[in-house]
Amino acid sequence: MFLRDPVLFDTFSIVVKGRVLSPLELFAPAQTEVANPYYRPLLALLVHELWEVTGGSHLAQRALALAGVVFAALALARFARVLGQPRRVATAAVLLFALLPGNVVTAAWPIAVNWSLSGAFTLLAAAELVQLVQRVQPVPVRVTVARAAIARALLFSLLGLLCSETPYQLVALAPVVVLFLVVPSAGARRGAALGALAVAWVVLCALVLVHFLVFERTAQNLATTAPMVRIANAFRTFPQYLAGALGGDDLTGSRTLAAVVGAVALVGLLRARRSALFLVAFALAAPLPFAAIGHNGRYGLYPAAAALLAVAAGARRGVARIAALAGARSPGARRRALAAGDFVPLVLGMGFLLQLPPHLATLRDVGSATAQLLADLDSHRAEVADVDHTDFVNVPYSLRWPLFERLGVTRPEQLVAPPFRSWLCTDDAYFGLEAAGPARAESTRALVLDGGRLVVRPAQAPLGERRFEPAIFLAGGFEVAARPDGLATGSPAEQEFRAGLLARIAKLAAPRDHVVLERAPEGLVAPLPTEKLAWRIEPLAPSPALEAAVRQQASILAVRLVAEVEVPRAALLVVVTYLASEDPLHRLTCDTGRFCDLLAATVDGRPSPILPAFVHGCGIVVPAGKHEVVLLQKIFAGNEFGIGGGR
Repeated sequence: MFLRDPVLFDTFSIVVKGRVLSPLELFAPAQTEVANPYYRPLLALLVHELWEVTGGSHLAQRALALAGVVFAALALARFARVLGQPRRVATAAVLLFALLPGNVVTAAWPIAVNWSLSGAFTLLAAAELVQLVQRVQPVPVRVTVARAAIARALLFSLLGLLCSETPYQLVALAPVVVLFLVVPSAGARRGAALGALAVAWVVLCALVLVHFLVFERTAQNLATTAPMVRIANAFRTFPQYLAGALGGDDLTGSRTLAAVVGAVALVGLLRARRSALFLVAFALAAPLPFAAIGHNGRYGLYPAAAALLAVAAGARRGVARIAALAGARSPGARRRALAAGDFVPLVLGMGFLLQLPPHLATLRDVGSATAQLLADLDSHRAEVADVDHTDFVNVPYSLRWPLFERLGVTRPEQLVAPPFRSWLCTDDAYFGLEAAGPARAESTRALVLDGGRLVVRPAQAPLGERRFEPAIFLAGGFEVAARPDGLATGSPAEQEFRAGLLARIAKLAAPRDHVVLERAPEGLVAPLPTEKLAWRIEPLAPSPALEAAVRQQASILAVRLVAEVEVPRAALLVVVTYLASEDPLHRLTCDTGRFCDLLAATVDGRPSPILPAFVHGCGIVVPAGKHEVVLLQKIFAGNEFGIGGGR
């Protein structure tokens, strides 16, 4: 049903990149500085050329995304065949792979075709590495066969790297092949296989290293944290890859089902046969080295293929072994247990199907919101054409990409977005540091997202008749909308809770007296004092830590808020940190965190907890007396993930 939906805003960033850069420039390292920060030249070529050839067909882009997942599934089938797995195992693994909720989302997310393409090429390269060991012989006539296999493995790896970083994970596969497929071989054959595999692994490592250091600057930024943080990330996220592969993700999955199915498969695979042990080691090694960078559903496509293949191969014998341990050892009982084992992938697949409805609902809502915004953008062609005199208010920042596409930009220097500004609004008020007005002297109008529709208003009054409320204030009162325990960021349940909060906030008649908090503050007694308060915003002093943060982080707040509070009894200081408007795309990426989570607060130099207020804002309890409250970005607050540098 998603084939009829328009592409999402991020696809336009690739379309624009392909338009402003030549094919040769798309392959240069500097292309990561234009439009989209990732090195995906093959993706850019495919998306842009398909867009141009089909006259901007959204259906063609949707079909490309679907074809990418089909390609990855076929690559998994190829890998299973190379391992000599029975057809029933390959079929079960492919079907589970196709039903995995994360892969279904990928198939319905046009720009995410880069992950499925890269995963497919990585699986094909892995198959060549395994087949290299199987085919190599200690005689000169087979040298050409080994060279051809190495060449194919490196070609598939290169193609994968031109789509994303997934082939990095092949670095961990070669040692697994050596331990479980090469070492058990006969002496002469073992030597030949080790030599051929060593050549392939060294060249592959060099290819990955060059890609990481020269081309993929974004991946460097993800991985340039302190060594201990990387180790902590690996230990924390490694289980998420395995659980997510078996449907136990944090969004809608069941960790219990994933654990049971994984345990059954493990029991079936832990036996002396090297092919079975290889599958176990392959599934465990597949998430590396991405586990040190952090878990992401798109990174998990290749590890998911490994884990699902292991389940499909081991479940049947696992049930039989468990039955034997329980006393069912007769030939008839064993046959029945083996037959029952064939239902394990079916049960897992049914679990995947039960997880899909919330994901499909999110896809439907995101597609509907995107279609409405694109239709509204096209209905205001005159304002879009006169972009030098048009401000954009409460509009998702990602809308700049379809805006550039419609403006027909042809050069990188034209990719300068007009002002995008955001204010948290209720039906009759808005919060700001100052009254809303034009972003620049030449602005005459504003294109405003209000009530889910784009409307045109005068630049002097972009928010209509709403009254101005200060974004930094002492609350006169509060109400608590308790956040349910265990809500995973970006999950359908969390998004529903968040949407309910925003709807509730929109209806507040006196928002400063009814601050919506997600948990009850301690030590506050009504009525709350609302005086006295003075505040200022100061730039952070230049420092090596600040310079490093600017280089490594996508968003840096190089300032701090200092508030002087003097109150007769405990008060609630609220800072409405609504830094950007809600973006439907983030519902799909699950990047729906709160801006307050990026910040840290101190009261008189001592850390103070932040209570989420109005979803994104910061609520800080200030005790009676005169105090200095400082609010700044966490990386400058000396927290455990910091890069140092205090104030």
